[in-house]
Amino acid sequence: MFQFPDLPFVSAHYSTDFKLRFFATQAFEAVFCFVLEAGRLKARNQLLALAEAHEQAARTDELTGLANRRDMQQRLASEFSRYQRTGRHFSIALIDLDLFKDINDRFGHDAGDAVLCQFAQQLTSLTRQSDHAARWGGEEFLLLLPDTSLLQALTLAERLRARVASARFEFKGRTLPVTLSAGVCSMAKTDTLEDLLRQADQHLYNAKAAGRNRVHPRVRSSVAPV
Repeated sequence: MFQFPDLPFVSAHYSTDFKLRFFATQAFEAVFCFVLEAGRLKARNQLLALAEAHEQAARTDELTGLANRRDMQQRLASEFSRYQRTGRHFSIALIDLDLFKDINDRFGHDAGDAVLCQFAQQLTSLTRQSDHAARWGGEEFLLLLPDTSLLQALTLAERLRARVASARFEFKGRTLPVTLSAGVCSMAKTDTLEDLLRQADQHLYNAKAAGRNRVHPRVRSSVAPV
């Protein structure tokens, strides 16, 4: 309309000053809208990142960086649902660091925290990508092993026990004595998640009662894969 005032149905005529002010206004509006949209997208991305960080924090143990009990309970429920749909078995290992209170009492709680962190590194370095490790509470850890038979889970737990027993746990130049006991159970041996956790806890108790630094039930050649 500005450039071709003689077009049909165009009867208005505009001064050069009006045209300049009109185009300047349009340019300002375009830039202003761009800045607003960029700010909106930036704020949205920041909110999404913050929400993701909060969700991650809610599912992660702050000290060790492993999953926390809440997250593991959700993973157990999900794995149990998969087992009910497909019949694919899984196993768990409930792990406890032996005489951990003595470490805190003798060397201090900072030393105990260092042991927990170093053990978490040992745990994650030995497990598969499909496995899930969590700090179950205090010095207890739970290992979820999908598509794993009882014998395979016992073998993994024994490898972890031997590695921890031979590893050097250090804090401020001092070597700390660390061993573990573990109770292992397969879903094939139980009917519910509650029974699975209860049996693993009983096996852990048996390992402690038998002298610690061991896995229960013991690996025997007569044990057949589930």
